[in-house]
Amino acid sequence: MRDELIDRFGELPAGVNNLIRIARLRADAAQLGITDIAVKSGRLALKLHNPDFARISMLCAVPAYKGKVLFSAGDRPALTVKTAPGADALDFAWDTVKQLMEFGA
Repeated sequence: MRDELIDRFGELPAGVNNLIRIARLRADAAQLGITDIAVKSGRLALKLHNPDFARISMLCAVPAYKGKVLFSAGDRPALTVKTAPGADALDFAWDTVKQLMEFGA
């Protein structure tokens, strides 16, 4: 889709590129049962429809995530991850979702 837009309109503004990245992130996250993604106060929050505890456990073992992951059970299970100071929120969310996807491969 991105290539088609560039062919038709030329180089895309940063805002359009971010919208495309967000759409791809949400599509990939949906495959993992993630229903909502939010970043605020230095934390990435992922709401989970059906938590995959094996994937969550593997994420906790990754050195970059060690001690930064919190799982909350309840009516709306969630995974919260502390972001690195100054980290780009979209990049961090993308990296986290990709990491979770790799565990199922």
